[in-house]
Parts: sequence; C-alpha cells; structure tokens
Amino acid sequence: MLVGLQAALTPAPSTASQPYAYLRWQFLAEDQAGQYRLRSWGFVRVPTTALNAWRELSAQFTAPENGLFQVFVANESDKSVWFDDLQLTHSPALLS
Repeated sequence: MLVGLQAALTPAPSTASQPYAYLRWQFLAEDQAGQYRLRSWGFVRVPTTALNAWRELSAQFTAPENGLFQVFVANESDKSVWFDDLQLTHSPALLS
C-alpha cells in the first residue's frame, strides 16, 4: 500500500510562467513478503519555454531489479498543457 505517496512525488506548484505539469515515474520492487515497495522515483517538469510551443520531455531509468515501473503525465494547473506521443522503450538485459 502506498499511502501518502502523492505528496512525496509531486513537484513544486506552478508559477505565473510555469505550469504545474510534469512527467513522473516510479519503480516498485517486490519484497520478501510479496508486497511492492517504492524503490525510486523521479519527474521532469514542463519548462517555461513550453508555453505556446512544443518541447520534448525525456528521462532514462535503469531498473536495478525486477519490479513494476509506472509512468504518469499530469497537469495540475489552470494552464493548457498537452502530452502527445508518449513513448516508452524497453531494452531487455540479462539479470545476474
């Protein structure tokens, strides 16, 4: 159960020129009891240069172990923001 996770993973509120919009990810790994636990997270905020223009948001993540990887896009501001062409690329690797 991930109670209280939202507050820990949300970027700072919007300013007059920057929307409160972002790409967010989190990685959860299974513990010995079979419960998924948050192992890491991050976000990329929509920059001020994206106002009335297209900007690419990108991030890289390497999973340290088997688990769940979740990706979210959010706009929590009153400014218009569009997230188009979301792509995730999975590159399998051998586990030792």
